[in-house]
Amino acid sequence: MNHPCAEDIGISLYAPNGFYYPVKYSGSGQYSCTAWNGTRTFTVANVLSTATGTWRLRVTDYGPGDTGVLDSWSLTL
Repeated sequence: MNHPCAEDIGISLYAPNGFYYPVKYSGSGQYSCTAWNGTRTFTVANVLSTATGTWRLRVTDYGPGDTGVLDSWSLTL
């Protein structure tokens, strides 16, 4: 992923059974931005959903005036 402000980005993972799991919250409590360039790995604790089915990733840009690109994503259960 490439984005000029990682603090603007919120990420959630949606399981086939409708449960969702927050992966990354937006914001940092600061007024600065850190560029996000490249791969990052996240661990989601307490996943209660089975691996079977279609999982969806939701990436939201909560900051105004800039854009980013999600090149790819993968999920390991």
